[in-house]
Amino acid sequence: MNTKEALALLASGAETGKLATLRSDGSPHLVPVWFIIDGGDVVFQMSEESAKARNLARDPRAALTVEVGRPYNYVTAEGRVTVSDDLDDMPFFAGKIGARYKGADREEEFAERNGVPGVLLARLKINRFLSDAAY
Repeated sequence: MNTKEALALLASGAETGKLATLRSDGSPHLVPVWFIIDGGDVVFQMSEESAKARNLARDPRAALTVEVGRPYNYVTAEGRVTVSDDLDDMPFFAGKIGARYKGADREEEFAERNGVPGVLLARLKINRFLSDAAY
């Protein structure tokens, strides 16, 4: 599977991603996240008070997995996450992420609700894909 195919599978459907980060003791922390693909990166949001935000501030390595189509048919994106609190970008991405999961008619609602101080924008720069998906 090439990069274009893997990104298409990640972006397909309305499945949440399962994001894995590392706790300070090295154990995994796994949570569902809403996300979009932007320019080859996985973009998601999180509260600045969340465990994933603390984990990523300490160690930016992460992996995001999405099941596609049927159980055990998956794509995993691995890489490093950069985090921003830039309020100029926040409403745009908050709206796009919300619209992906709840519909385009609610984009403005999510932009207003999640494009605010205290919410961080995270960008997973993918350096490797793993997959067991039949594309």
